[in-house]
Amino acid sequence: DHELPMKIENRNGSSEFITVSRAELAIFQASLNEVCHAIEVPEFDLRIGVNKDLALALLRLATDTLDQTR
Repeated sequence: DHELPMKIENRNGSSEFITVSRAELAIFQASLNEVCHAIEVPEFDLRIGVNKDLALALLRLATDTLDQTR
C-alpha cells in the first residue's frame, strides 16, 4: 500500500488546483494513453466524460510535462 501525496490545493467552485507527484502524473499519463490509443472506447464522450480531442490534449500536456522533468 503506497500513500500518494496528491493534494487539492484550492476549490473555488469553477476550478480545482491539484498538486501531484511525478509518479502520479505518470499514472495519469499512462491511463490517458491507454484510453486514447490502446483500447477502443465506444461512445467515448459519454463513457469518458470529455471528447477525444480534449483527452488527447490532456495527454500531450501530461507527456510534455513528464518529458521536461526528466
